[in-house]
Amino acid sequence: MGSATGVTTGVPGGAPGVVSMRGFTGNAITYLFDGTRIQGAAMTARPMDSWNFERIEVLRGPASVLYGEGALVGAINFVTRRPSRDNAVVEGLVSYGSFDMLRTAGGVGGPLGTASAYRMDFARTSTGGFIDRTRGEMWNFGALRNDAGGPTEAFQRIADTRCKLR
Repeated sequence: MGSATGVTTGVPGGAPGVVSMRGFTGNAITYLFDGTRIQGAAMTARPMDSWNFERIEVLRGPASVLYGEGALVGAINFVTRRPSRDNAVVEGLVSYGSFDMLRTAGGVGGPLGTASAYRMDFARTSTGGFIDRTRGEMWNFGALRNDAGGPTEAFQRIADTRCKLR
């Protein structure tokens, strides 16, 4: 998200993450989760791994009022990976980096009969920290079920995210 033009992100010590657009923060930016408005930056600033998202949409400027009141300078939509009734999917990721950072992630999904589908994603990040004797660990789990119900499809969130820092 920080690579989008005019968008600045950061994590001040002891506080949730902050997003700034064109110098504005907080309620001047509308936050959406799968197109549904959520209240306040504190909800979106909780630790979440980008693996669980298909994409993050950033709409800057006054056109963001398409999502309703409060979108003074922009809107951010976090779009999760969707279940597919077409075929089974298995995806994975393993990476290792500085300060003993290890990131693993995986996702599975597929059809449940002819009218339903499922998607489960898991991500884990651990780090030795850049300060001696500090460790960090973050776990994310997301699950969706998709049921065909006429022209609209209902997505039911089965599980959410959990984080643990030591």
